[in-house]
Amino acid sequence: MHLKTTIFILFFSLLLVTLLIGHRFGATWAGGEGVTENLDVMITEMQGSLEMMHHDDTRVVMADDILMRGEVIQTGDDGYIRFVIGENVLVGMAERTTLTLESITSNNLRILVTRGRIVVEQTGSEPLHIQTNFTDTTLENGAITLVNYDFLETVMIAPYPVAKASVKTSLGSIPLSSALSIHETPEVKIEGTSPTLTLPFYEWYQR
Repeated sequence: MHLKTTIFILFFSLLLVTLLIGHRFGATWAGGEGVTENLDVMITEMQGSLEMMHHDDTRVVMADDILMRGEVIQTGDDGYIRFVIGENVLVGMAERTTLTLESITSNNLRILVTRGRIVVEQTGSEPLHIQTNFTDTTLENGAITLVNYDFLETVMIAPYPVAKASVKTSLGSIPLSSALSIHETPEVKIEGTSPTLTLPFYEWYQR
């Protein structure tokens, strides 16, 4: 192999690796969205029993805790919690609810609800993704409530009381104009429903 050919291959390989690394860390020159820092996640109110899991570590949640990306929050039988992500997202969790902070950067906000009931309010300009095992709700503005009945493989999603949002399932994406009940696994089924908004959790959240 000629020396010039060898140099060209080495240069091209180095350039490709540099671009891949740059894109992985969000560099705009490599086609990324820019390097962004995680937003602060602060607890504003809590009651009852709550646990936090991160990797193999489990601990009791304290009122002055700062929550981190990747942490899993679990409320007990009597646990409620309300926290803010940055300045524009407010999340409330009811009892027996499990939520993961999947991503908390300003241009990539994602939470995963594997069971239980939440309320989410969004007043910022960046969309927030609320995911379950098989649905992805994009909340652009307003508020929604979501209940993941994991034992039934069914999710209820509703404006709370109004929201600019859409729900993506295996059947496609639909606007969230009223409450929906979604059976997530085959046969996937989407139908209208009436949410129960008189539960004690909603009273606690609104006070």
